[in-house]
Amino acid sequence: NSISLTGTGKDDLGITRTFGISEQSNGKYALADYTRGQGIETYDVNYRDITFEEKYYPGILATSTSTTFNDPKAVSAHFLATKVYDFYKDKYKRNSFDNKGNKVVSVVHAWDSGETDD
Repeated sequence: NSISLTGTGKDDLGITRTFGISEQSNGKYALADYTRGQGIETYDVNYRDITFEEKYYPGILATSTSTTFNDPKAVSAHFLATKVYDFYKDKYKRNSFDNKGNKVVSVVHAWDSGETDD
């Protein structure tokens, strides 16, 4: 179970963003917004190689000990995923990318055979 809250954090551009988060049972806050469809979740794969380490995907939910998030890559991914979700809902009346409310998952800090794909 999780509680939907509002979180903040600076994105890759240094802009403070506001977005939906959830309080987890362990007391941490996660980049997991369950107010849209089946949710929008942002995971940190901790620089695992996507080519050889698929078993580690999607990673662990990006978390913070407070409602302020300090990982600009995760903040950017999460904030922009909510914007894309809202765009499709507002402009085309779609319920998520597939119009079935499916969960939107973002992964940050991935490694692709020697190149980072933050």
